[in-house]
Amino acid sequence: MGKIYQQLSLVERALIQTQLVLRWSPAAIAAGLQRARSTITREVARNGWLPEPQIALRGRPRIAGGYRAAAAQERATTLSAKPRVVRKLVVGSTLFGQVVGHLSRGLSPEQIAFTLGSMDEPVRLSHETIYTALYAMPRGQLRARILTLLRHAHQHRRKRSAGKDRGKSIPNMTLIDDRPIEVLERLVPGHWEGDLIKGKRNQSQVALWLSAPRCMWLW
Repeated sequence: MGKIYQQLSLVERALIQTQLVLRWSPAAIAAGLQRARSTITREVARNGWLPEPQIALRGRPRIAGGYRAAAAQERATTLSAKPRVVRKLVVGSTLFGQVVGHLSRGLSPEQIAFTLGSMDEPVRLSHETIYTALYAMPRGQLRARILTLLRHAHQHRRKRSAGKDRGKSIPNMTLIDDRPIEVLERLVPGHWEGDLIKGKRNQSQVALWLSAPRCMWLW
């Protein structure tokens, strides 16, 4: 589990403004607040702070380089209150009702995404968005009932197996380097290797058969 990040508080922002007036560097401020240096540099940069070489020499100098704790706190509160990206699929919306209706008909999220995108007024929605919306629902009877509509009816999203774990479930697995010589030479048709490659929309097919090393036939 990753580290839990805590947003800067108003007290910390007030200290940042005070120390900027005293010409402390962002690195020194970060050390005093026991924060990462990048946290302080991003905080002051996004709230109008400029280092002294970039401040105009004429006129009254900008206090704290232009950083204001109150304005920075107000900005952070506003951004945390509204999501940066509006979710396409919200529980209780008309689109969510359509998704549940398709699930009731036995369609998978992949098929639902294709169906919605093929309508007269297409809705661009990925299957991952559908999965996320379903599993992010609050616990309750509604969530349990809707998740049972999925083909596997898992109550929790299962972790995808990593590539490094593939093949470990095969007991007494024989390595390809240890195969018998008759298999290596492919002298028996049963030891031939084949594959089928299909083109776009299944309009063309190519069959490949390997009967001996470096020998191929194409149909």
